[in-house]
Amino acid sequence: MVELTIEKPKKGVIDLLLIEDQKEMMDLLVQYCDRMGIFKSIIKAYDGADALVKMRNQRFGLILLDLHLPKKDGLSLIQEIVLTENTIKNLIVVSGIITKKELEYLVFAGVKNILAKPFLEEEFRRRVLSVVSSRLKK
Repeated sequence: MVELTIEKPKKGVIDLLLIEDQKEMMDLLVQYCDRMGIFKSIIKAYDGADALVKMRNQRFGLILLDLHLPKKDGLSLIQEIVLTENTIKNLIVVSGIITKKELEYLVFAGVKNILAKPFLEEEFRRRVLSVVSSRLKK
């Protein structure tokens, strides 16, 4: 008789804040994140004002941020990130259009991870894992 060993998936360890105003893109990013199996929770915000409230109330291991949002734009949120318990090193900017001025600001603010839309799931996974890998080894 052959015995099969089935490993249970590891429970996620990272709280994620996903800030995206386009429902289709939000749904796609949630799917990608769910398949990774590393997130304890995925908190969604569809506008900058809602995201700011959530950042002030919780510390996140990863923040995925679109720059072009209603109510409060992504650049304003980056300024707020440094005022909360969240850090720029846990941030990935996910945006379709980034102007030269926005890019200069991101570099000045210390943002090291920018993912341009559209992207493939594998590219997304690699970028996310490069940001959170140190917390997965604990």
